[in-house]
Amino acid sequence: MSWWQALVLGVVQGLTEFFPISSSGHLELVPWLFGWNDVLGESAGTAFDASLHLGTLVAILVAVRRELTGLVTAGVRYPFQGRAGRATSVEGRLAWLFLVTAIPAALFGALFD
Repeated sequence: MSWWQALVLGVVQGLTEFFPISSSGHLELVPWLFGWNDVLGESAGTAFDASLHLGTLVAILVAVRRELTGLVTAGVRYPFQGRAGRATSVEGRLAWLFLVTAIPAALFGALFD
């Protein structure tokens, strides 16, 4: 894979990750569309796709680090606050609600491997 092909695929990943379309599908579609038959083998292509997704995750974490730190801090403090404190802690409640919404996904993942 040349540097410009990697650049094109990185731009495609960045542009399509936040839209309700498959960024992984586009990473398969672009080489096919441009006839890049010799881009990578299957295992190297999968590793490159995973590294693009990891780069996206790191970029998101850097971009929202302050908000994420605030949510985690408020979420840890939430159970130890009194009733009045919990009533006013919107971020703490939101952090716990985010955690609760992950439970069904974890259960389905564990059940269906």
